[in-house]
Amino acid sequence: MRIMIRTRDRRARITQVVCIVLLLSLLVGILVSEALRSAIVDTEAARAVSFTEVDLLEGYVFRDETAIPSTNNGVIDYRVANGAKVAAGQLLAAVYTDETGSDQRERAAVLLAEKARLLTALENGAAWQPDYTASYASLMHTLADGNLRATADSAAALADALCHRAVGAGAEQAYRARIAAIDAEIAEMVRNVDAPQERTAGADGAFYYETDGYEALCGTAATEGLTPEGLVELLENPRPTDKHIGKVVSAGAWYLVLPVTAQVAAVYRVGARHTVTVAACNTKTDMELTAITPSADGTRALLVFCCAQKPDTLDAARRQSVTVSRASVVGLSVPASAICAENGERGVYVADSGVARWRRVELLSEQGGVAIATLGTGEGMLREGEEIILTARRLYDGKSLR
Repeated sequence: MRIMIRTRDRRARITQVVCIVLLLSLLVGILVSEALRSAIVDTEAARAVSFTEVDLLEGYVFRDETAIPSTNNGVIDYRVANGAKVAAGQLLAAVYTDETGSDQRERAAVLLAEKARLLTALENGAAWQPDYTASYASLMHTLADGNLRATADSAAALADALCHRAVGAGAEQAYRARIAAIDAEIAEMVRNVDAPQERTAGADGAFYYETDGYEALCGTAATEGLTPEGLVELLENPRPTDKHIGKVVSAGAWYLVLPVTAQVAAVYRVGARHTVTVAACNTKTDMELTAITPSADGTRALLVFCCAQKPDTLDAARRQSVTVSRASVVGLSVPASAICAENGERGVYVADSGVARWRRVELLSEQGGVAIATLGTGEGMLREGEEIILTARRLYDGKSLR
């Protein structure tokens, strides 16, 4: 019995010794690991970079436009494509009457749009791949951005590209048969009505099928003295469009009116030129800021940009999402995680001959984990090429890094 008790005690002591040894080994490993980690200093060089600050805004297009009216209510036989350039006196459309009350105009619009797609497919069927690739990429991009109007346009372009592809796959005969059927249906609609009313362009420009009731309200002259309150009132009172069959838009000067907060307006200066990118058509345009008009309470403002000529790719939409690029700035790229505060100042620590040194930074921009600081010239400022310390351990000016 005594032998058994002694054996258990011996085993217990051995177990305790083993546990103590293992615990000590663990503690030594932690200390060694920490010492090794502390000896490694991760750094990143401060690099001079150039960037352009941008504002993502929405606004309204003001340009000289003429709505094309017609007293006839039936089929519109457009003689030019939507968005096509036209000359003064050019025939735009033949407009028929509809005495049936059966919405012939709407039905004819659908049929003629289908015919236009089929004719385009027959003309460009062999080269459908580039259109397909471009329209598919555009569709994915606009879906990600949540731009519904641009998404609809991209989806229509993708459908056209697939239509072109079908021509090469043997659909040409079917397409020509469908076009003949459309022509026959349209001819039947207008067979027993009077001669159509022909509408022509009163001036050179681009012809669009769509109208919005602002053609007579949003001309270039309307931007003179326009205030945020005046813009709201204007947008609340469009003219009727039921008699319009389209509009001719001048190819000359056009304006972009952007409602913004007073804080955004404060960084702009009248007379400055900016690159403005229209999201719907991805078109970059150089525009001059001609006016900044504050609201009566001083909380809002209008930025009025002007360009001497309308881009061919700009569509008929009144409201546009745009990106306005401000002046390019050169600064130092600084990891945002390395920035800290000391005595009320923001700065970073740099590795200088094995010692941590404090450097002040003045930030110009901070986003996506990267900050841009001014190029340092004063004493104690961060300078290009200095190695910024990235480690999270506690630092102070003069601390040894070895």
